[in-house]
Parts: sequence; structure tokens; C-alpha cells
Amino acid sequence: MTTREIIEERIEWTSGEHTRWLRYDYDRNAWYNGSNFVCQMSWSDETSDEGEGRIMSWADAYKLEG
Repeated sequence: MTTREIIEERIEWTSGEHTRWLRYDYDRNAWYNGSNFVCQMSWSDETSDEGEGRIMSWADAYKLEG
């Protein structure tokens, strides 16, 4: 499973938002859904130009409870 697929599933599970504007911002090393911050990728690990890598933290809107 790709990082993008993991993020799409998390967005669907937590907020039900569409992901048509899901994008990776290389300069910020983070994923956004439109203008909404979704998650921060690892700075220390190798994260590809396409945003494949280890997710470090999620925005509050996409955190799982429990």
C-alpha cells in the first residue's frame, strides 16, 4: 500500500472528505487535501519526491480516537 493510499483511507475514515485535491508539498514535507494540512512526513528518513515514506504526525482532524 502506498503512503497516498494510507492517507486517503485515513481521510475517509475520520472525516469522509473527498480527496480529489490531495497533494504532497515537497518544500514542507507534508500532505495537504486542498489547503487543509493532513500529515507531516519524516524529515530524517528518506521521503520520496512523491511523498512516499514514514508519516510522523496527523492533523487533529485526521487523528484516530483511542
